[in-house]
Amino acid sequence: MFNATVEVDYPFSKYIVKQPDLNAEQEQLIMSFASMVGRKTALEAFLQQYRAESEESFFREFLATIDETKIGKPLEVEERRHVLESLELLVSKLVSDPLQQKVLAYQIMDRLFGFLVVQPLFEDGDLEEIMINNAIEIYVFHRTLGICKTNLEFSSERQFEFFLQQMTSQGGRVYEDLRLPDGSRANILHPPATKHVSVTIRKFRVQPFSIVDLIKNHTFSVDLASFLWVCIDGLRLHPLNIMIVGATASGKTTTLNALSSFIPPSERIVSMEDTRELNLYGMQNWIPTRTTEEMDLESLVRNSLRMRPDRIIVGEVRGKEALPLFTAMNVGHRGMLTTLHAEDAKDSVKRLKGYPMEVSPDLIPLVDIVVVQHRINSKKEGLIRRITQVAELSRLEGNVTVNEIFDFNLDTFRVQETSLPSQAKEKLSKMVGLSIPEINNEMKQRSQLLGYLVEKNIHRIEDVNLFMQKFYSEILMPKLIQKATDAHPAKKPPSSAPKTMGPSEPTDSSDRPFRPSQFRGTP
Repeated sequence: MFNATVEVDYPFSKYIVKQPDLNAEQEQLIMSFASMVGRKTALEAFLQQYRAESEESFFREFLATIDETKIGKPLEVEERRHVLESLELLVSKLVSDPLQQKVLAYQIMDRLFGFLVVQPLFEDGDLEEIMINNAIEIYVFHRTLGICKTNLEFSSERQFEFFLQQMTSQGGRVYEDLRLPDGSRANILHPPATKHVSVTIRKFRVQPFSIVDLIKNHTFSVDLASFLWVCIDGLRLHPLNIMIVGATASGKTTTLNALSSFIPPSERIVSMEDTRELNLYGMQNWIPTRTTEEMDLESLVRNSLRMRPDRIIVGEVRGKEALPLFTAMNVGHRGMLTTLHAEDAKDSVKRLKGYPMEVSPDLIPLVDIVVVQHRINSKKEGLIRRITQVAELSRLEGNVTVNEIFDFNLDTFRVQETSLPSQAKEKLSKMVGLSIPEINNEMKQRSQLLGYLVEKNIHRIEDVNLFMQKFYSEILMPKLIQKATDAHPAKKPPSSAPKTMGPSEPTDSSDRPFRPSQFRGTP
């Protein structure tokens, strides 16, 4: 536990960490507890010192769960949570004040399994990155204020070296890309490439943003989210290929992860990344893969085609892996999701055609939709991320054309639909056998669902995905069955099948249009 304040300044705001004020007795308790857990002090002596001999069974049970080899190394998120809960219980046997119990448990946790002086930075959800230029210069990237200089520094080069070892840095290499136990991504640059060892940590969000979070913070509009929902699931018949583009740290991966909630839970997903960042909560048939020294991203993409995927997700396309990915789309793989560094839809086309991707212009329109996201400094809202463009790609006389169907309103700082007709809707209409008004009606109904989630503040990604599972099992599938049986009366399901609604407005109140209240056991 710690307190942090931010003082707005120029050129960098000041991020000031204030640790709890501990007296000598509390400091001694923390040291003695850590020594006992590290087996440097006998348990009996420790309990006798604090007159807690009657609680010996609790302490022995705790010690039996602690792996001594992990002391001094950070833990994975779930393991850290369990250890912290146990520490709070044990400290309550030694200290009566509830507030002190919590403070001391956190201090012991950080002493045993924390990242030394920078551990508080991992616990602040408003921080996106930790930037360590050297042992005494530590900066952070704040979600709304941008880069801030902290008051933290390592006490010595030796302590800084121990911190590097905590990240399992091996040394001997000019640069290292590491995944930390909590899921954060670390880049370490060593001399002679830089004067001092430089560490940049892209923090992992324990609770990732869901599509509802992105609607609430105005990254998305409800209408855009419902449009992409229909495009991603393709009404279970013809999912479209979507590419999310933007500059560094514009939020592309966050958006990709949030949009994955729209993938029907019955599908098999294979994802490929250089460093694991995606977390598709609740997707049971999901195979996450990442590159190794033996297997680059191009090899992973080629191998994924042998894994019978319904969906292929590539964390970021940047090189030769683009060709097998577009080849896969060309032979019929649908519903691809990926990200790309580019400024807008036209720039993404240039990047795909250029080195090192060199995708044929004839294949580029296999990407049905390009979603453009930017990080913007707003005078009113500070640092924000917004979808600024949604465009469709098509082929015309050998050239790739861009059809902008959503653009950015500079007056409202919100994305809005343009007056241009949507090719995506026309593709869906042709492939799934619904008219454009019926597809618009479907999107309207899904807008109601997303609006309900926003209104009820159902935003945790686990709850959103559970809600989506109920949608597919209780709403969409019965509708598709009804559509099929209307077209082929001889193949109607047994009378025991659940009553369903067709794509148009029903007249029977029992077959009313989709309402969120239709879900049983709504989270």
